[in-house]
Amino acid sequence: MAESKTKAQARCPECDSWVTLKDGVKLWELVVCPTCDTELEVIGLAPFTLDYAEGDYYDEDEDYDDEDEDYDDEDYEEDEGF
Repeated sequence: MAESKTKAQARCPECDSWVTLKDGVKLWELVVCPTCDTELEVIGLAPFTLDYAEGDYYDEDEDYDDEDEDYDDEDYEEDEGF
């Protein structure tokens, strides 16, 4: 009788599809979701867990302007008098 071998799988955090992982997958290895083409990395082996690959995920609704971090309300109020 043939031995039944179960493939390792983990959920894609983007589309919630199952991603089949190759035998011997290693921690931090990069994989691509076959459903949504998101680049992911293996962040856990027991259980198998995937997360967005570093630098791949970009939220279009988020404002990533670095200049906003230096904004100070007090400075703005002082400059209003022009």
